[in-house]
Parts: sequence; C-alpha cells; structure tokens
Amino acid sequence: MNLGEITTDLSLPVGEPVDGVIQAAYTKITALNNGTLALAGVERIGPTLVLTSSVHVGNPPVIGDDGILYGNYESPDIVSAPITPAGGSVEWTTEVGVPEDVTGLIVLPSVESKQQRLFVNYALDVSGD
Repeated sequence: MNLGEITTDLSLPVGEPVDGVIQAAYTKITALNNGTLALAGVERIGPTLVLTSSVHVGNPPVIGDDGILYGNYESPDIVSAPITPAGGSVEWTTEVGVPEDVTGLIVLPSVESKQQRLFVNYALDVSGD
C-alpha cells in the first residue's frame, strides 16, 4: 500500500458474531458492592450522545456502524465528582461526541466489579434509542 495515496476500498477483518456479547441498552449489570448499573436514559442531542446511569462509568467510548470508535476511554476510578453516598443514589450523566449521521451505536462502559479497581467491560446496544 502506498502511504501517500488515499485508498477507499479497504475492509477491516470481521470476526464471527458471538451471541450475548452485545447486550440490550437497559440490561442490568451487577457492579461493586452489589450495586446495579442500568442506563436510565440514552438521548441523541445533535452530535452528542447523552447517557444517564445509576453507576459512574467514566466516559465510555462508543462505536458506530461505520466501525469508528468515538470518544476516549477514561477510567471510571478517576472521578471529578463525589462518589455515591452510602445508602443513597446519584444520577450520572456522560456525554460522548458522535456525528449525527452515525447509527448502530454500541456503548462500551467499564464497570467496577467484585473488588475495587477490577473493571469488567461491556457492550450495550443503544442504536434503538
């Protein structure tokens, strides 16, 4: 491939789909201390995808049906806001820039699970929202 030329007919390698890897947008996920992550809302406002959740998930990247990963991964353990108070609840809002014409969105949150700073990564299909 000549690096000085633009090539438009390339394709990425595609693996075989695996059932259960991509979960529904509002799937309940068990987090640290038996907390539950469940997206409370998914909203498209122009070029911004706004996610509301009950557990802090940092700024999860989003992949579109164009195969591009939008946003930057930010570890959820680096929090610029107070942690959920004991016995209380907090609503977290996260925004990720995604061009308006991109569809088929999959959010890739990391959830603290089993022990502190042990994160499990998920793929949630928010394309229908």
